[in-house]
Amino acid sequence: MINSPHPKVHCLDASLRITGRLSARRFDVFLRDVESLFDVAISYDGISQNKSEINPKPEAFRFTLVLSSLAKVDELNECFTKHRVTDVDAGFMNSSEWQESSRERLQILKFGRLSVVPTHRMSEANDPYVVLDPGLGFGSGRHETTALCLDWLATHRVIGQCVIDAGCGSGILSIAAKKLGAAEVIAVDLDPQAIQATESNCHRNDVFVETRHDFSRLSTCDIVLANIEAKPLISLAPTLTGLVRRGGTLLLCGLLPGETNTVVGVYSEFRLIDRSNKNGWVLLEMMKL
Repeated sequence: MINSPHPKVHCLDASLRITGRLSARRFDVFLRDVESLFDVAISYDGISQNKSEINPKPEAFRFTLVLSSLAKVDELNECFTKHRVTDVDAGFMNSSEWQESSRERLQILKFGRLSVVPTHRMSEANDPYVVLDPGLGFGSGRHETTALCLDWLATHRVIGQCVIDAGCGSGILSIAAKKLGAAEVIAVDLDPQAIQATESNCHRNDVFVETRHDFSRLSTCDIVLANIEAKPLISLAPTLTGLVRRGGTLLLCGLLPGETNTVVGVYSEFRLIDRSNKNGWVLLEMMKL
């Protein structure tokens, strides 16, 4: 638990740095919950994997959160309890430490010819680029699964294509597809907060993406991407299969190596084209027969 002697104090010259650990399977949902509490008042100082020497796949993550306000420490404690966060530690940072920790978060991220840039560095970016501020750990491009999808989009033909982003989160993949020339992009997420975040980020990037709360009444598209987890990818197999045109591409991400064969097996109407790996996470590229 996080203990603060002054939970109502807003620090001007110091910020609270909190570290912790939780399972890989809960990590993306944890980030989304944290962002719903803090928005831009919270930022991420970097995420590293805690791997076993015997089994190198990412079973857990250590994280660092930097809070500029202590007003919602109780809510954050509840969030940590909900997601079974362990090894929690907290300490104050002075202004110079904050500036140092901000350097990594303010970097321009490169994915082939595509960049993801924070607002204050837009003037340094070359087209195509996505504007997304680094406070958004969920779908910010810093997680391996998002990076795998961005790398694929930036290195394959997207121009003129119809794209469905299943489980859009922050909308970063939808925006990237549009910036790379997709003719039509449809972002789908069951979470209203994700739809709201996607629409807000699309407005910031001056692109139009159609948003949906479900998969009903959707036509087939050229590219369908789903950056979620193995369990929903398996349960959504009939739905996602029906959304891909014959000869089209299905991208499945959010998988651990040991889960790929099971997932491939439920997509019997597809041929596996390629398998990409980044720090223990897997992206499957499949073509509909």
